[in-house]
Amino acid sequence: MKLISRRLIALLSIFGLSQVWAQSMPEGSLNEVFQCSINPGFTFEQVLEVGRAIERGPDGPSLVFYRQPIVASSDRVGTINVVRYWDNFEHMNKGLEAIQNTASAASHWFTMVDCGGSRRVGINRNIDSSQSSGYEGGNLDSTLVSIRRCQIAEGHSAQDVYSGLLNFDQLNRQAGDRSGYGFVQMIMGGNGSKGAGIAIRTIGENPAGLARRLDAINHTAETPEMFSTCGDMSLWRSHIAHWGL
Repeated sequence: MKLISRRLIALLSIFGLSQVWAQSMPEGSLNEVFQCSINPGFTFEQVLEVGRAIERGPDGPSLVFYRQPIVASSDRVGTINVVRYWDNFEHMNKGLEAIQNTASAASHWFTMVDCGGSRRVGINRNIDSSQSSGYEGGNLDSTLVSIRRCQIAEGHSAQDVYSGLLNFDQLNRQAGDRSGYGFVQMIMGGNGSKGAGIAIRTIGENPAGLARRLDAINHTAETPEMFSTCGDMSLWRSHIAHWGL
């Protein structure tokens, strides 16, 4: 029962299928993010295949995604993002201990990539929408994800970001749009911004669904007041390596 409850909470916080938190910011789950390059002699397809073969017990991450840049900054050419979802820090600690004590495909995976100490951890908060269904609820192996990085302006908080994005989503979500929408507030391993760095991400129900959402956005809008700066949007193909919900 405890495991089922934990997975249900993770599902609600990641993909926004509950209306309980409609107006208040959810506690959120954890995102552990690695920026990795693929070592010579290996392909992304091989890395993904081995990643999917890694044994993950009951303490393992709830979700694992491998993301390839499609349109991103030039320094991301030839790299991937590996994103692991955890319920909280206790869950992450148990999962990392289990990985260290298991001789499996995980050890081979690390010969295929170089993550260069790039691990960062953030709090993932989904903007609530009962319509959201990223990856068609887990029935698709991959979809498209857009990401835009911003800095929270001085005098504003993560709650301001949540409220602003919630309002934007309610005003701009088109009929039939089932994209997941939310943001990750980076809190560990960053550049010393003290939690001000966030990544706004939109997860397509499927690739066509995200494309329709991007077509509907006003891309000339000014940066909202709760942000001091925002970078360009990037586009990624995101693959499910593990769906443990």
